[in-house]
Parts: sequence; C-alpha cells; structure tokens
Amino acid sequence: MNARKCEVCHDLESKYKCPQCELRYCSLNCFKLHKQLHESSTDANASSALRDESSAPSVQPHRTQQPAKVDPYTALEEHPNFQILFKKYPDLKSQLSRVYQATMNPSQQDESSLGVQQKTRDRVRGQWTQEKGDELAAKLLAKLAKEHEGVKEFMALVRIVFDSEEEENGSQEG
Repeated sequence: MNARKCEVCHDLESKYKCPQCELRYCSLNCFKLHKQLHESSTDANASSALRDESSAPSVQPHRTQQPAKVDPYTALEEHPNFQILFKKYPDLKSQLSRVYQATMNPSQQDESSLGVQQKTRDRVRGQWTQEKGDELAAKLLAKLAKEHEGVKEFMALVRIVFDSEEEENGSQEG
C-alpha cells in the first residue's frame, strides 16, 4: 500500500486531490490554505497581465542572462498569503516573535527585560549555546503549533513556499 503524505502539512496521509493542480491534501483546513494560493496566483496573474498590456515595454535585445536565484526568505516575506494569515490571526506575529526570542542569547538581550532573561536562562540549563537556543525555539514552535491554528497554518504555508522555491531553483539549475 503506497500511502502518500499531504503536500500541504506533510504530516498526515493525503485523502484528496486539488481539482486544479492535483496537489494532494488531507483535510479541509489544508485545502483552504492551498486554495488561497490558487486565488492569489490568479489575482496576481490577472493584475500583472493588465500591467504588462498597459506599460507596453519597448523591444529589448535578447539577453542570455539566467535569472538570479531568489532568496527563499524574501519569497516568504513577500508572499501574499502571509499577509492574509497575519490579518486572520492578529496574535501570530507575537507568537513568532517569542520563537525568535528563544533563539537569542539571554545575555545579549535588552537589559530591561531582566525577568525574561532569568526565565530563559533557567530553561536553557548551563552555558547557553546557539544549538540550545535553537532547540528551545523548535520546542516552543511545536508547542504553539499544537495550541494555535494560526501557527499551524503558518508552518504549512512555509513548507509550501520553500518546497516551490526548491523546485524552481532545481529546474533552473538542471
């Protein structure tokens, strides 16, 4: 039996296929998240087509220059669905900020947050290292994803964006 994973959350077995692109997904939540990608790409294509027609660029000589690789974090930051998530879940930014803060060295954080420093030191145990900070952040992120739908949707969207960036970069290199 060849069980395929959901291509949105990558956690559960996929049960359904998107009618537009046949991407596999496991649940209504994953479908809704994926469907937003179709809607935003359709809107973006329509608006870029209008811009292209109205600007009517002059004919340029053919360039053999390959497109520059796009930083995946830039693609993530500029992705329209992230803005939708931040509007839908107003606490998401502060939750992600907590995860980021967990990666920081407590002794280098702002001295005005002394109480937070002590809590972080207690959780890290012993000498702080970046590896310990990253581990703490990963645990916090997993906990937040279990407790908050917004964090869970954010993580699924990150996977989608990074997977598509890897595919695009792989096809450009090959």
